[in-house]
Amino acid sequence: MNSMFPILFIFTIGIQAGPGFIDSFKSKGRDLAILTIILVLSAGLITWISAKSLNIDPASATGLLAGALTSTPGLASAIEATDELSSIGYGIAYPFGVIGVILFVKLLPKLMRA
Repeated sequence: MNSMFPILFIFTIGIQAGPGFIDSFKSKGRDLAILTIILVLSAGLITWISAKSLNIDPASATGLLAGALTSTPGLASAIEATDELSSIGYGIAYPFGVIGVILFVKLLPKLMRA
């Protein structure tokens, strides 16, 4: 019974967003997939370079990466692999990841003059 409400919530969101998602995926799916791969690889490379140059331990660096990408599933995987040390890095980077997305969404249309 406790899981019924989240299931209904996800179902209604899926029904509402489904048709638009499929159309968007058909028209821009390849470009979005390439952009996602570039984003994740560049974030991983920047994290690796930063961790090596600043002597950050791998567990904290993994948390920083998950937080910067605002990836809670990434944090769960990192915690499972590193015994909770990743949550410190996640807590530090997450606010910057959220603020970065907000600023990007607000400033990109102005920069692109759209």
